[in-house]
Amino acid sequence: MTAACGFEVVPAATPAEAARGLDIVCTATSAREPVLFGDWVSPGQHLNVIGSNFLGKAEIDVEVVRRANLVAIDSKDQGRLEAGDLVAALDQGVIEWLDVVELGRVVAMRAPGRQSPEDVTLFKSLGIGIEDIAVAIRIYHKAKEAGVGRWVEL
Repeated sequence: MTAACGFEVVPAATPAEAARGLDIVCTATSAREPVLFGDWVSPGQHLNVIGSNFLGKAEIDVEVVRRANLVAIDSKDQGRLEAGDLVAALDQGVIEWLDVVELGRVVAMRAPGRQSPEDVTLFKSLGIGIEDIAVAIRIYHKAKEAGVGRWVEL
């Protein structure tokens, strides 16, 4: 994988080993039960939690949410329908929807992001359509600048 990716890939013997002490941890599974646990989370980590896409699934346990200084999401409205990763923490009173910030507000500097290097930040990605459109527009403009691609009539 190191050769294929163009950077060092280090195998881990256990999921805990793969998560502990790293700057960024991404979960992107079809798991119904947590695969990332709060006691594996280190100060300063950023967590991208991607896989859980309905209320009955969770890739993280409640302790992960408890450890997070910032919990961000693409859309609170969509999160109320799909963010299974947050359900247990909400049910147990660890967080409330008021504590969750939409990523767009952080990016626009209308809500604070990371406040210190030790903060644990968590982004619950839902993959909403507007994000796909934003990426597609960027790719389109880059391709046009580079003079690559071809026009397809539909």
